Amino acid sequence: MPLGFGMAAVSEQFTPLLLGQQWLGATPFVAGFAIIGVGQYLTSPLSTLLNVAGHVRVQSRIVWIEFLAFVALAFILTPIYHLEGLMIARIASGLVQSVLMMIAARTYTGILLRSTLGSLLRPFAGAITMYLILVTWGNPFSSNIAILVANVMLGAVIYTTWLLLTWHFSKRPDGLESTIIDFLKKKLN
Repeated sequence: MPLGFGMAAVSEQFTPLLLGQQWLGATPFVAGFAIIGVGQYLTSPLSTLLNVAGHVRVQSRIVWIEFLAFVALAFILTPIYHLEGLMIARIASGLVQSVLMMIAARTYTGILLRSTLGSLLRPFAGAITMYLILVTWGNPFSSNIAILVANVMLGAVIYTTWLLLTWHFSKRPDGLESTIIDFLKKKLN
């Protein structure tokens, strides 16, 4: 999540550096595809769980529903918004897939929607917070490379701080944060 939203936030500096100035018009698409990547990531563990539990047909149906949602939305949005409509259709169909995957995981494996959403809430809110700060702060640098480096560093600090603070205020549950802190304590001692 932080990588996708971070890429979307720095797409204005990243696109010309990666592809050249002639591709500056592709900036919204770089940002959009980064967000699409976040959508695909959100429920990939649930997809794996359904496959391992033997519910391949269910997952296949969800993939087909996602595809049909994409086609329908692309048909509606592309004439109005052109290529941006196609990108919006892909993001929206990815959200449809995520919701259906969470419902299927609840139905076939007993994983509560509340648990799934709860595990995504803190990292998602942190990624959104990081994105909003990065796109709104007045960067003092004039070079695209300097802006990109500053934004990447600032984004890493914002997201890490968010995760650690919210982890602390949520009574330090076992998870990635506690594992990393335990690892660092062992290495520093």
